[in-house]
Parts: sequence; structure tokens; C-alpha cells
Amino acid sequence: MDIQFLYSEDCPSHEAALSRLQQVLREEGIEAEVRVREVETEEQAIRLRFAGSPTIIMTATISFLYRIHTTLLHAVPTDWRTVASLRSHRL
Repeated sequence: MDIQFLYSEDCPSHEAALSRLQQVLREEGIEAEVRVREVETEEQAIRLRFAGSPTIIMTATISFLYRIHTTLLHAVPTDWRTVASLRSHRL
């Protein structure tokens, strides 16, 4: 599973959202690297499909032909929504 955590510097809730994401990963026993990236320009935002700060993008590959993409758009995603999304991406 690939997890990207995108945020803008002026976002007041990105630290809480990242902390919650990491906590849920630990609680669910999911070993995944979370790539944290600050989005600094409009060009980056377009290229990365940055929907707002923070944006959490999870991608899982089920086979070489099929990939699942999920984006959580909440400022601080609820634990149940994060857990449900992570569970649906387990292989």
C-alpha cells in the first residue's frame, strides 16, 4: 500500500491529521510508509491532485492490472473512516 500525505504549510490541522493517520496504522497493524509532502506551488497541486490541506491518498495494487485509489479529503479524518479505507486497501 502506498500512502501519500499532502499538506500546505498554512494548514492548521495537518499535524493532527498525520498523527491520527499514523495512530490508526499502528492500531490496525498495517506496516506502510507514509510519504509526507508539502505542496508549495499551484503546479504541484495540479500534478499531485491536491484537493485541499491535508489530502491523504492511499493506493493499493491488487494485481498488475488493477489499482484502487482512495482520497480522504477531511481536515482531520475520523478514525472510523480512516480504518475503513485502510482495511479496504489490504491485500
